[in-house]
Amino acid sequence: MPNRVLIVDDEAPIARLIKVLLTREGFEVLMAGDGREAWNAIQTQAPDLVLLDVNLPHMSGLEVRALARAAPPTVDLPIVMLTGNTDDLPAGRPGIDFAMPKPFDPNDLIELVKRVLNP
Repeated sequence: MPNRVLIVDDEAPIARLIKVLLTREGFEVLMAGDGREAWNAIQTQAPDLVLLDVNLPHMSGLEVRALARAAPPTVDLPIVMLTGNTDDLPAGRPGIDFAMPKPFDPNDLIELVKRVLNP
């Protein structure tokens, strides 16, 4: 059974690119376009990994991440934070394990996803 990855980005071209890249690598891909959709998908679709943009409509990626860390079933869910504004990049913040700046090298993103899912 392939790993299930949730892509959360309000920029459709970026989300579609990531979906194509991960589908080619054999991952099952789910998508959400805003923070509320992301939180709903995390609760109902049980992803193995979330690629989560920081700046989202309705609820920020950091808010979604905080909700996931507070809910027992998703406390340990791997989350990779994505952002186009490197000042927002949460690497080094408490509780943030993985971050990737946008734009990203597709190979670097695939490598990170594989490393997170298969440590």
